[in-house]
Amino acid sequence: MSSEPEPVLEVENLGKSYPAYASPRQRLAELLWRRRPAERLASLAGVSFRLGRGEILGVIGPNGAGKSTLIKIIAGTVRPSSGSVRLRGRV
Repeated sequence: MSSEPEPVLEVENLGKSYPAYASPRQRLAELLWRRRPAERLASLAGVSFRLGRGEILGVIGPNGAGKSTLIKIIAGTVRPSSGSVRLRGRV
């Protein structure tokens, strides 16, 4: 019975959004009075893929496409807003 090897990296429905402020004053109001930001900007939305042992992944795209955000989430330095990352091994 042949089974598919377990992926080394598995990203499912990954998303990351950041608050958008109309002005520095709005950001200060949120910090002081814990108000919600008026708007959120999505850096990543619905990203899913699997990477097996020995496979290579290239991430290309224009400025602002979320390439660095994806790498930071995989490395564990930034938390995703939604979805999950399963890493078997080390970065």
